[in-house]
This record gives sequence, structure tokens and C-alpha cells, in this order.
Amino acid sequence: TQDPIPIWIGGNSRLSRRRVAARAQGWMPMGVPEAVAKSTRSSHIGSLAELGALIAEVKDLAGDRAEGIDFCMSYTGEGIARPTVDVQRHRETIDELAGIGVNWASVGPPPMEPSAILDFLRAFGETYCNG
Repeated sequence: TQDPIPIWIGGNSRLSRRRVAARAQGWMPMGVPEAVAKSTRSSHIGSLAELGALIAEVKDLAGDRAEGIDFCMSYTGEGIARPTVDVQRHRETIDELAGIGVNWASVGPPPMEPSAILDFLRAFGETYCNG
């Protein structure tokens, strides 16, 4: 078993970030369009630079705990539903995420039939995870 059990906190608010820095093992900001952020009354993260600054803030607030905190961001780049298309562009964006401190990425297809999801997972794994 893991000790402590990893607790990840989601959300973009300053309070969420402070909670992550004080107690959690991971932060999952919401990478949603500005209109959605307004409807959920959440802060909008408008760029990778802004996300990087927020990650740096969490690490600074965490002090000695900073190295034990993971950062996960959803990657919903245009065209990722077809993972074998625009591979270099997607790799570059994922590398940019890593460069600002994201060490977990959540990638998924749009809603589709289960067999199509399996095809997506297979293509994604063969394209991005094998080498």
C-alpha cells in the first residue's frame, strides 16, 4: 500500500492550490474554455504560461513537499481524437506541458462507441507510448 494514500485535488481556485500545497499529492486544474469556467465560477487558465505560473506557485507554497506533488492536465489538443495525425504537433505540446511542470497528462477521445475507444487507445499507445 501507499503511505500516504495519494490524494489529488482538482480545481483552479487559490484555495484549491493552497490545499494541494499543504496536504495533497497531486493537483488537477480544470482546463476548460472561459465560458465554462464562468458558468462553474472557476478561474480560467488561459495559457500554458499561466498554468506554469500556477504550478510554480503551488510548489513555492509547498516548500519541502513540492517534489512529492504531481501535476495532471487534460490534453485536448485539436485533432487528438485521431492520434496518428499531427503527431509532431501533439508531441511538442505534450513536451511543453512537461516543461512547465506537468508530469501527468489525461488524454481521451470525444464520446464514441466502445469499439472506437479501443481503436483510439491502441493507436494512441502505439504512437506516443512505444518509444
